[in-house]
Amino acid sequence: MLYEEGAGFRGLNMYLEGDQLYVGGWNRPDNQSDWEGTWLSTDALNDGWNHVALVLDGDETVSDGAFRGYINGEKFGEGEGSQLWDHPGGIGIGSIHGGTRFHDDTSKSGNGFAGAIDEVMIYNSALDDSQIQTLNVI
Repeated sequence: MLYEEGAGFRGLNMYLEGDQLYVGGWNRPDNQSDWEGTWLSTDALNDGWNHVALVLDGDETVSDGAFRGYINGEKFGEGEGSQLWDHPGGIGIGSIHGGTRFHDDTSKSGNGFAGAIDEVMIYNSALDDSQIQTLNVI
């Protein structure tokens, strides 16, 4: 686990499984957006350092292209998403703070990240492609 917030019903995460990087987001069925979840993945990782970005640009309803994943300044996928509604879960960097969801539709705890994580940034507005490329300082 690189980053996670929320829990089984609502959340965002970034994690590695084998040689795959996953970014995920969800608002499980409730009285809000009913976003079942989107997980994007790539194996385009560099040896050594990588810059990973997840952008959620959603509102109260689920819309296409609201969820995007980037590796080293390049978009590797996009899918549907909505805003992330309030949740009681905390934030975990390099480990799982509570429960989280995974691409295989499980909700579980997992292992922490055994590498180094540097310069975590969380923005309160959605960045565009050029802003993500500017942040890629590898």
